Amino acid sequence: MSDTDDPAHKWFDRFAFPDVQRFKPDRYHHIANFVVGPDHRGGGIAGQFLRDIVRYYSRDVLDGRGFPIVHSQFLLCGKGLWQIGDPPWLERMRKLGFYRRWGAESFFVEHDWALLPAVTMQGNLIDNVTYNRMYGMPMCYGEDQVPHPSDEHLLERVPEVIRLAEDPRAKLQYFQAMFDFLSNTQAGEGS
Repeated sequence: MSDTDDPAHKWFDRFAFPDVQRFKPDRYHHIANFVVGPDHRGGGIAGQFLRDIVRYYSRDVLDGRGFPIVHSQFLLCGKGLWQIGDPPWLERMRKLGFYRRWGAESFFVEHDWALLPAVTMQGNLIDNVTYNRMYGMPMCYGEDQVPHPSDEHLLERVPEVIRLAEDPRAKLQYFQAMFDFLSNTQAGEGS
């Protein structure tokens, strides 16, 4: 799919993201954007939603705890949930039990034939490196950081992510976050 009048410029060339074969973590279910309306935020609805998914729909949790199946829906096999999110949402996702999938960030990349739009925040222009730093890039990959245990991190891609985060022609587009059913089973205790 051409992005301009020049067939050599492809739309996907505007982005730097993980290899397609490893883009989605194995045995994780993609959970699409779920948002609680502003009037109901802070009421614990999103957390309860996730706890109920774990408690009532995760086969490993039901089998491991001896919980009965109380509905007629298919159960979720696999390790957990996977979310692609805009940078401002990472902190909220963490509070819900998600963790960053290391090396899986996507970036918009500027080209001479495809300039990135300027980022403005509260009326001020923000350069891409500053924007990336606002969302922990690349500092989240410091030597003192330890990723959440997972075979699904893209550790071999971390040096490229660090390079992109420090490149003035690259802007963080999305992060990936994962939520493991078994490490979130305490949410279903006593239910």
